[in-house]
Amino acid sequence: MLLRVATARRLPSAVRVLSRRMCWARTDDPHLDPVVPSPDRVLDAAHRASDDFGQHRCREMRKNGLTPCNVVGDRLPYVSLAVDTKALLAFIKRTHCQRELMKLRVEGGISPHEGEETYVLPQEIQYENRQSFKLEHVTFRRWPRDPARNPVKLSVPLVFVHQESVPAIKAGSYVHEMFETGQGLRCWVSDREHIPRFFLADMRRSVNGDLRYEHLDMPPGVTPRKYKAGRTDGNFLVGRVTRVRG
Repeated sequence: MLLRVATARRLPSAVRVLSRRMCWARTDDPHLDPVVPSPDRVLDAAHRASDDFGQHRCREMRKNGLTPCNVVGDRLPYVSLAVDTKALLAFIKRTHCQRELMKLRVEGGISPHEGEETYVLPQEIQYENRQSFKLEHVTFRRWPRDPARNPVKLSVPLVFVHQESVPAIKAGSYVHEMFETGQGLRCWVSDREHIPRFFLADMRRSVNGDLRYEHLDMPPGVTPRKYKAGRTDGNFLVGRVTRVRG
């Protein structure tokens, strides 16, 4: 799986964004636990002063070991904060950081409408240098106050396992994922204790090389979002064994 990387020196700011939708990290094995309760990961932050905005001020913040970030979502005010870069990297370097909750803590309150702590998910991560994990900016989205009525939209990657059990694959075929590369299965998530990090797609459950939605194990509070025509019948294809042409 290749990861598209944009660097600040080569590309304009409009494309200097890296959305980590499906990228495996260095320390943990993605095949161990696809769904785990989110542990108490606490990240301390502070409000940015009125003069801590602009390109030059943000560059100074980064030199001083701080990363500018924003908190958005849940119909609450847009908040600009600064977090310690070393503490932030401990979360960002994890394999499934965009699908793992963390608790953001701000002394004095995050906004006039919420307290000092709130659960967030990293939504957008900008890098100046991806190879050295040199961060530019991070946007967090709040976990909704009423997830039953306002669930979170997530794209969850698929990990195909036991492909060798399909005879056609032994003969040279491969499993074609039915979604855009890097997108995964688009879902609604309403249970913060069971956010799927990825879905295990077991090819032993496939029928004639076709793996459908009913063959996936969905955790509580997770439902697929509707797709275009042909994928809204509730049992759409997620993977298909395809013969290599030539």
